[in-house]
Amino acid sequence: MEQYSGQLAAIGAACFFAVNTTILARAGKQLGSVIAVRGAIALALIWVTILHTLTIAWPDLSKVELYRLGYLFASGVVGFGFGAVFMTMALVRLGPRLSSLIVALSPVFSSIMAWIFFAEELEPSKYMGIALTLAGIAFVVTEKRPKAKDVALDIEPRDYFLGMLFAVLTAFFQSTVFVLNRVGAEGDFPALTGTLIRLLGGVIILWVVALLRREFISTIKTYAKSMSGMRLLLLSSILGPTIGVSLVIVAVQQAPVGIASALSNLTPIILVPISHFFLGERISIRAVIGTLIAVLGTIIIFV
Repeated sequence: MEQYSGQLAAIGAACFFAVNTTILARAGKQLGSVIAVRGAIALALIWVTILHTLTIAWPDLSKVELYRLGYLFASGVVGFGFGAVFMTMALVRLGPRLSSLIVALSPVFSSIMAWIFFAEELEPSKYMGIALTLAGIAFVVTEKRPKAKDVALDIEPRDYFLGMLFAVLTAFFQSTVFVLNRVGAEGDFPALTGTLIRLLGGVIILWVVALLRREFISTIKTYAKSMSGMRLLLLSSILGPTIGVSLVIVAVQQAPVGIASALSNLTPIILVPISHFFLGERISIRAVIGTLIAVLGTIIIFV
């Protein structure tokens, strides 16, 4: 079982991300996308710092090799400062299931980046996987959206377009994060330390931008006015940025980056039953088939 620890960590990350996306979508609607991410990432940094102190030691980043620090910090800036914000903006407009499906493009981008930066060959099977992924996503997003009370389907055309754009950008940033993590977290570097450095990068970029845009005070006031929103952020900060991201780093360390990327992107499949049974979303057979085809494509790309 130990030989599959990386793969199991990636699957676990996908499960935590699936639950977290539903929570973050609600928090984004209550607080605003950017404000929700600022709070969730800041809280996650606190939890990871406490956990790091209890299980390893007080984090002394001066002992971390400079190249690791740079790559992981950049990973946090890209993943949390940009990726998480765009993901929340997509969630608010499209809902968890459809947003996560489009973000399944991440392995496609990852394979291209691995070819460019690590000289990994694109074998014929990878081309087939890319084609299946694109076909599956296209099959779902081109489905006629009837006028219904179903929140996930009743989306204004402009929001639908912007949501897809934000989800595609999220996929690109997630792929960039995998490449940066592969270098920064190589070897036996503690996953929790890597997560802490990434979160630190995210917190700095998010809150510096808040200061520059003079939104610091208004952000704090928004938190104070919505206790229900803060409860959602508290839960989200534990499930996604803390547990989920730590599992991703473990996966990248213990399994090939491609397999880790593919398995951690099982989130769209996991979200199908969650969306149906817990969110009351009516999901068509076409949506299920398209999701399965897209995820199958991501698996073929890297397995």
